[in-house]
Amino acid sequence: MLLVHRLAARLTDSRAALAAAVFLAAAPLAVRDSHYVKHDVFATMVIVMAYLAMVRVWPAPGGGGATRRDAVLAGAACGVAFSTHYYAVFLALPLSWVIIQAWRPRGWSAVFREIVIAGAAAAAVFFLLSPFIAVEPLTVWRDITANREIVIDRAVARGPFAPMLRYAQILWDDSLGAPVVLLGVTGALGMLFASPARAILLLAFPVAFSVFITNTVPASRYLNPVLPFIAVFAGWTASSLATRVRANAWVFWIVVGACALPGAVASIRSDLFFRQTDTRTLAREYIEQYIPPGSTVLVQPYSTPLTPSRGGLVEALTRNLGSPEAASTKFQLQLSQDPYPAPAYRLIYLGHGGLDAEKIYVDYTELGGAAGLQPLRRLGVAFVVVKRYNGSNPETIPFLTALAQQGKRLAVFSPYRSDVSEAERARIDPFLHNTDARIDNALERPGPPLEIWQIDGSGQ
Repeated sequence: MLLVHRLAARLTDSRAALAAAVFLAAAPLAVRDSHYVKHDVFATMVIVMAYLAMVRVWPAPGGGGATRRDAVLAGAACGVAFSTHYYAVFLALPLSWVIIQAWRPRGWSAVFREIVIAGAAAAAVFFLLSPFIAVEPLTVWRDITANREIVIDRAVARGPFAPMLRYAQILWDDSLGAPVVLLGVTGALGMLFASPARAILLLAFPVAFSVFITNTVPASRYLNPVLPFIAVFAGWTASSLATRVRANAWVFWIVVGACALPGAVASIRSDLFFRQTDTRTLAREYIEQYIPPGSTVLVQPYSTPLTPSRGGLVEALTRNLGSPEAASTKFQLQLSQDPYPAPAYRLIYLGHGGLDAEKIYVDYTELGGAAGLQPLRRLGVAFVVVKRYNGSNPETIPFLTALAQQGKRLAVFSPYRSDVSEAERARIDPFLHNTDARIDNALERPGPPLEIWQIDGSGQ
C-alpha cells in the first residue's frame, strides 16, 4: 500500500496517491491472498518496487535528468522481480519505455546502449538470485515444461484466450470492488489522451501480463500484479474529476470512501470466513485423534496435511531414487529430525504421479472394477481420505463405487452451511485458494468436502 502511494505520488498527485492507497488497502483479492501468504502478493510488491526504480529514469513530470546509474538500478530492480516470479519478465517493456523516453533526445544509439546495459544488470541480478537456473538448466527446462502443461496447455485446449471472460469476471466481481475497477478503466483511457507517455508506462506491464494470463487456467491469484495499476488509475480519475468540478476535500473523500466500501466489506467478509477452520485441518485433527500413528493412509495431493512417517518417507525415496542418500537436502533434513514429528503416518497418494520423489502413487485406473480396492490392500492401506468435487470425474467413478461397496465411512467434513440444499452444493464450488472459486454465502469455511473411510478390519 505504501509503495503504491509512492508510485502514484511520483506519477500523479498527492491526493490521487492517497486514494490509490485506500483502494488497494481495501482490495478483497489482495487482502484474501495475503492471508494465504501467496507468492503472487510478494511478487506484486517487488513489481511495484521495480516501477519505483524505473520512474527514477523518467521522473514525473518531464524527464531529461536520468543517469546511467539510474538505468542500472532500474534494471537490477527488474532482475529482482524476475527472480521472484517468471511472469515479472514483462517488466522489460516499461523498462525499455522509460529508457526510450529519457535517452531519445541523445539519439537512438544511446537508447540502444542504455537498454543493453539495463538488460545486462537485470540478467546479472536474476542469475545471482536464481543461481540454479544456470547450474541445472535441464532441470529448469523440465520444470518449465511441466508448469506449461499444467497452467497453459489445459487453458488453451479450447483455443487462445479462452479464459479471458472468466478473468474479466473475476476482476470485476472480486478484485477491488466494481466502482474502483470502473474508475481504473476510465482512468487508463483518460490518461492515454491526457498524458500518453505516462499512461503507456503504467499500462506496459499490466496489459502484456494480462494478455499472458488470459491463456492460463483461471486462478484469481494471478490478478494480484494488476491491482496496483488499477488503483493508481482509479486514484488519478477521482482526483482529476474532483479538480474539474472543484469539489471540496470532504466531498472527494466521501466519494473515495464510497467507491472503496464494496471492496472493504468483501475484505471483512473474507477475514471472517478465514477465521473458520479449513476442512483439511478438521480432517487432520480427526485422524490424529482417532487413527493410530503409523497407519497407512491413502490421500490425494493438496488434501489433508498429514506428517509422513520416517519409514514411509524412506520407502518412497528408495522406490523413486534408489536410496534415501540420493535425495535432496530437503529430505535429508526431514529424515534427520530428532525427535521425529508425531503423530506420523505412512502415506500413499492417489493420482497420476509426478516428479515428487517423496510420494508413492496409485493411479485411478488401477482401482475399481474387477480389481476393486485390492491394489490398496496390497500396499497395506487401511484408511482413505477422499476429496469430493461438484462435478463428477468419470475417471474416479470406478474407485468411488468400489470404496462405497467395500469401505466404511468414518467421518465427513463439509465446507457448506448445514442449511444449504444438495442442489445448491452441487452448483456452488467450495473455496480453494489456487482456483477461481468465490467465497459464496453458502460456504461456512474454506476447503473441499472431505470424507474419511476405513477399508480394513482393524481399528474402529
